[in-house]
Amino acid sequence: MSESLVPPPPSTLSAIAKRWWRKITADWEAFEEHHLLLLEQALLSFDQAERARKVLKKEGLTFLDRFEQPKARPEAQIETSNRAQFRLLLRELGLDLETGSPEDDDRPPRLGSGKRE
Repeated sequence: MSESLVPPPPSTLSAIAKRWWRKITADWEAFEEHHLLLLEQALLSFDQAERARKVLKKEGLTFLDRFEQPKARPEAQIETSNRAQFRLLLRELGLDLETGSPEDDDRPPRLGSGKRE
C-alpha cells in the first residue's frame, strides 16, 4: 500500500498500537474496510490487556474480600480475555504467520489477506 493510501491510525489507540497500525498497513497491498476494522479491534484488545497488566503489576494478582479471603483481581480475566482476542484477530488477518504456508497449518482456515509475500 502506498504511503499516501495508508489510513491513519484511530485516535483511540496507544502510541505503540499506532506504530503497529502504521507498520502493518504500510506492509499490506490491499486492506479492505473489514480488515481495518479487525486490525483496530486487535490493537484495542492489545491496549486493554496492557492496561490490565499494569494494574496487576502494581496491585498484585489477588485482593482480600470483605471476609479477608483472597480473590483474583478482575484485571486478570480482562488481561487474559483481551490477549486471547488479540491473538485470534491477528490470526484472522494472517499476521501470525512467520514462515511456511497456510496450507501447512493444521488449524481451521483463516480469512484471506492482502499481505505482501
